[in-house]
Amino acid sequence: MKTRQAEYNEAVPTNAKVIFYESMSGARMMDSPYALFARIFDDPAFRDHHHVWSVRSQDLVPDELKDEPRVTFVTRNTDAHMYFLALAGHIIGNSLLPEHFVRKTEQKYLNTWHGIAYKALGRTEDSPLGAAGSVYNLLQATHVLTPCPFMTETELSRFSLRGVFSGSLAEIGYPRQDLMLNMHQDRASRIKEELGLDPDRKTVLYAPTWRGNKGTARFDADQLEKDIDSLTKLDANVVFQAHHIMLRHIKDVDYGNIIVPPPSIVTNELLAVTDLLISDYSSIFFDFLATNKPIVHYLYDYDAYPYVSGWSGTTVTEQISPTT
Repeated sequence: MKTRQAEYNEAVPTNAKVIFYESMSGARMMDSPYALFARIFDDPAFRDHHHVWSVRSQDLVPDELKDEPRVTFVTRNTDAHMYFLALAGHIIGNSLLPEHFVRKTEQKYLNTWHGIAYKALGRTEDSPLGAAGSVYNLLQATHVLTPCPFMTETELSRFSLRGVFSGSLAEIGYPRQDLMLNMHQDRASRIKEELGLDPDRKTVLYAPTWRGNKGTARFDADQLEKDIDSLTKLDANVVFQAHHIMLRHIKDVDYGNIIVPPPSIVTNELLAVTDLLISDYSSIFFDFLATNKPIVHYLYDYDAYPYVSGWSGTTVTEQISPTT
């Protein structure tokens, strides 16, 4: 695949008016790349630009964009995917592009990353070499975003960028936050209607993350079943948003009266209509802090959870002040 990508890079000229997007290895249109797409797509200054989205499956293509002439969807790790990776003048991603990707000199690559390193990430005492794929990918970026001083240091130290990275690193916040903080009332009303939220009840969002390491991701289905049973008894609109890595581990769960949002509603849009967030080790709570609404940290397996980065003397929130 590296050979084929190299052939595309040599044969396909770069087009500055093609923008390539990928979120979480093609999981779906989501996170900061989606927020940037939504803004750019509606901007008259970019009407002559073509947008290309990487997806794991064509089943992930939203119905409203299937016939949109300005947007192309390509399945990850196909020849079409490689072709557009070579063609695009601008590439926007929030995680890792395929390992066969090699940025051409004239291409601009923005890596937004996708959260706060609340869990252990990259180089740690237990993993002194860190994550080679992340280092390789970020070193190819021409532009990298961070949301706060803590993550700036994390990017530089845990991903081995200090003294090596030659691009531009901007501590300006995550574009995905705009979806929550600047949501138009019309969009908020449509989301509430689509979810079927009772206007006379508060809305609770339960958004847990996955357990394990990359490649060995897992989730306690029995625990989830107990949690769902408890949540159904709340006098509230209860929404359950599974982390995309968890989805393949969740089978045949009876959600009762709990609302499971469709893929067309991204997480930060859910946060905009949420009154209380329940989460665990997910950095989603840093995003929600900007609303000044209550957060429940549900850490049922804290004693057995070995992946939290570890701070001593002060709390996480005292050390991290997200830029909004």
